[in-house]
Amino acid sequence: MEKHSVHSLSISMRLKLFLFLITLAFFMVLSIFLLLLITGTLNTGVGEVQKDVEKELAYISQDISDQYVRYSAHAIELSKVLSASIEMKLKMRGLSTSDLKNHPELLEEIVGGEYAASLSALQRAKSSGVFMILDATVNPALEKAENSKAGLYIKNMEPNILSSTAAYLFVLRGFPSIGRDNAITLHSQWRMEFDVTNAPYYRRPIKEATDHELALSRLYYWSDVITLPGANEEIMLCSVPLINSKGHIFGVCGFEVSAMLFKLSHTPNIDTYQRVFSVLSPTSEDTLNISQAFSAGSYSPRNRAKTDQTLTIKEGHPFMSYRLDDGTLYSGLHRQLNLYPEGSAFAAEKWAVAVMLPDEDISAAFIKANLRLTLLLILLLAIGSIISYLLSKRYLKPFAESMEMIKSNDFSEAAKTKVVEIDDLVEFLSSHQEVTQPLLTQGENINLPTSAYEMFAKNTELLSPAERAVFNLYVEGHTAKEITGILNLSINTIKTHNKRIYMKLNVASRDELLVYVNMLKEAGSEILQQEKDTE
Repeated sequence: MEKHSVHSLSISMRLKLFLFLITLAFFMVLSIFLLLLITGTLNTGVGEVQKDVEKELAYISQDISDQYVRYSAHAIELSKVLSASIEMKLKMRGLSTSDLKNHPELLEEIVGGEYAASLSALQRAKSSGVFMILDATVNPALEKAENSKAGLYIKNMEPNILSSTAAYLFVLRGFPSIGRDNAITLHSQWRMEFDVTNAPYYRRPIKEATDHELALSRLYYWSDVITLPGANEEIMLCSVPLINSKGHIFGVCGFEVSAMLFKLSHTPNIDTYQRVFSVLSPTSEDTLNISQAFSAGSYSPRNRAKTDQTLTIKEGHPFMSYRLDDGTLYSGLHRQLNLYPEGSAFAAEKWAVAVMLPDEDISAAFIKANLRLTLLLILLLAIGSIISYLLSKRYLKPFAESMEMIKSNDFSEAAKTKVVEIDDLVEFLSSHQEVTQPLLTQGENINLPTSAYEMFAKNTELLSPAERAVFNLYVEGHTAKEITGILNLSINTIKTHNKRIYMKLNVASRDELLVYVNMLKEAGSEILQQEKDTE
C-alpha cells in the first residue's frame, strides 16, 4: 500500500524533463535581464533622453552665447555712433550733451535725427528692437519729470525678415513726428517718453559708468526679463551708456530681445518629447530665478500670474532635479552662461541655460523603453517554453515506446532507438528472456533452490484480490488477452496488474512466473490449491 502511494505521487520523466528545460529557459532569460540591468541597458530610455538633452543644451547654450555677444557688440558700437553724432549736432549749436536738460525744444530734432542710424543698427543686429534713452525730458516742469526720459524705441515684430519699409516695424517710444516722417506706424502701446521709475536697464549702466572709469565693453548691461510700463510683452534689454568725448554720461542705448524672438531662436529640437523646453535664467548657487527668465518650447514652467518663482536645483544622475515652489518637479541639465567679460562691472551676475522637461515625462520614456524590453523577454520565455515542450516530447518518445515494449515482453521486433542506455536494457531483457524461456520447456529437469520457490510462494500473499485473480488465471494457463475477456478488463489494466505482480513476486516476465508456478505444482505446493479454494 505504501509503494502504491509513492507511485501515485511520482512525476513522469517527460514532465520532469519539461520542467528542467523550462527552468533552464527561465534562468537564461533572468540572466539576460540581470546582465542588462548591470550594464545599464535597462536605463536605455533615460539614456536616450540624456543624450538628447546634453546635445540640445550644448547647442542652445552656445547659440545663446553667440547671439548675446553679438547683440552686446552691436550695442557698444551703437553707443559710440550715437554719442558722437549727438555730441557733434549739439556742438554745432554751441552746446554740449550736458545742456540737453536745459533745451527740451531740441529733443525732438535730436532724437529724430538718430532714427536712420538706429534703424541701420537694428537691421545689422537682427534683434527685435533698438532703443535710445536721453537724460532729458520735453516737460521738465511736470510732476515726476525726473522719471520721464525722451528717446526712441523702434520695435521689430518679425526680426527674421527685417525690412526698413515693412509694416511690422513700429515706434514704441518717441515723438509722433518720427513715425510720420518715416512712414512707420505708432505701436498700439506707444508712449512718447520712457518711464524709468523702475528701470535698472537705464540706471545701472549710468551708475557704473559714473563710479568707474571703464571701457564700454565693461559697462554694457543685460536686464532680467522685464515688461515695460504700459506694455505686455516680456523682453530683455542690453543697454550701454551714452558718453561724450569728455566723459559726460547723458543716457543709454541698446537692443531688445523679445520673448518671441528667444522662443523662435532657442526652442529645443527634440521631437520625441512634446514638453521639453529651454530656459535662460539668472541663477544663484542652488536656484534658478524663473520669474525673471526666458523659456522656449511648447511648455513653460512659469506662471505669469505669480512673481518670485524659483526652481530649486538638486544634484542627481543622470539628470539634475528642479523643484518649482509649488512642488512640481522637472528633470534636465544646465550650465553657466557668461554674459559679461572678465573685469565687467556686472561680472558677478550669474546666468544659466537649462534644458529640461517635466519629471513624469522622463518616467514615461523609461517605462516605454523598458516595456518593449520586457515584452521581448516574455516573448523569449514563451518561445523557450514551446521549444522545451517539443524537445521533451521528442526526446522521451523512444523511452516511452521502449517502456511499452518492455511491458509487453515482446523483444522479438525490438528496433534500435539509438539511445545507448535503452538499447542496452532491451538487449539485456531479451537475453534474460532467452535464458528463462527454456526453463519453461524443461519441465521436470528444472532444479531451483528450495528457498527460491518458497520465497515465491510466500510473496503470493502480498497480492491484492484483483492481482490474485489475474495470477490465478495465469496459473490456469490463460494469456493476457484471454484474461481481459474473462475479467472484463482492458489490456492496459492487465499490464498494470502484471507490473505489480512481477514486482511483488520478484520476477521479470510472465514466462519466469510460469516457471515458478510449475515448480510449485511439481512440489505439490498447497498454495495453488488454496488459490482455487479461495475462488
